[in-house]
Order: sequence, then C-alpha cells, then structure tokens
Amino acid sequence: MATTAVVAGASRRTVEEAGTAYIDHLEHVMERKRTTIADYRGYLRKHLAPFFGGRPLDKIDRARVESYLLAKKRDGLSAKMIQNHLNFLNGIFGFAIKREWATANPVALVDRPRAPRSAHRRLRFLSKEELAAVVRAVPDDELGAVERPLYLCAAMTGLRQGELIGLRWCDIDWVAGRGRVAESYTRGAFDSPKSHRGRSSR
Repeated sequence: MATTAVVAGASRRTVEEAGTAYIDHLEHVMERKRTTIADYRGYLRKHLAPFFGGRPLDKIDRARVESYLLAKKRDGLSAKMIQNHLNFLNGIFGFAIKREWATANPVALVDRPRAPRSAHRRLRFLSKEELAAVVRAVPDDELGAVERPLYLCAAMTGLRQGELIGLRWCDIDWVAGRGRVAESYTRGAFDSPKSHRGRSSR
C-alpha cells in the first residue's frame, strides 16, 4: 500500500517550495559547502521541480518517486547521480516533516539504484618511468613551467586538483617536507577541502 504524506491544506508546499526553503536552511543555518549548495540548486531547478511540478508534498507517494527514478534512468543519468537526487529529495521530505508540511517520507520506501562496481577497484600508481614521461610531455612554455610542478606534486602526494591549485607558499613546511591542505579552489572560488578539515601530506 502506497504511503502518502497528508497535511492540512494551508500548510501544503510543492517540492520546489520546500526544496528552496531546505537549501536556504542548509546554506545559512547548516553552512554546507558552496559547491554542495550549487549542486542542490541544480538538482531542484533542472530535475525535481520540473518533474513534480505544482503537485504538493502530500500528493507524492512511493509510486511517484519511483516514476522519477525510472524517468531519470531513461534520460541517461548515472546510478550515482540518481542516488544524489533521491538523497536530496529525502532531505527535503525530512525537512518538511519537521515543519509539519508533511507527515510521511515516501522516498524512504523506494529502493535506490546501486552504482556498478568498478573493475579497477585498486589504485594504480604511476611508475617512475611513466611519471617521467608525463613530465617530458609538458610543453616547454610559460604554462608548462606551472603545470610541471603541479603534475609532480599530484603524483607524489595524491592531492585533488582543487587542493593543488589552492596551495600557497605558507602551506609548505620545507624543513619537515610536508604540505598542508588548508583550502581548495573549486568553481572559481576558494573553499574548504572536501572533508571540511585541513590535513598534511608528504
């Protein structure tokens, strides 16, 4: 039997309305990362709001959420991306229940798609010869002078691209031979690293 959230008519919110309020809460109260907020806004604007339209939360049941999942699979979205959408939608309903805009969460009744397991689950590191070949392939120009040490640093430390670009001279302890990851440069602005915490790396 499908579960539907039932609330008083005056309290009804659509997915778009509840989602907008939820994102605002995450941004200003929970202080989620800027990139996370941008992703959620994209999920809501491009996918969730157009699909669910003006339908209030109390008229969205398990079958409707499953229809969304299947529609996004037909659109060619990956299992991981669909999981992200459903996790966000689950958060919207959880937020709505706390504010008495809904009394049940139909997303909790839906089986999530599982991302396929990669055939290459172990990390493969470059050999010395392979790394040397990468460095030799860097053009000998102004940009190459910047890219060469970045590639070497990436190969030797495993830092992410944004973390590499976010490095500053004050983050390097030359005596100890360690680098501190304090910031990440992502989508045109500095932000905290993915874990929200800095770390050091040799």
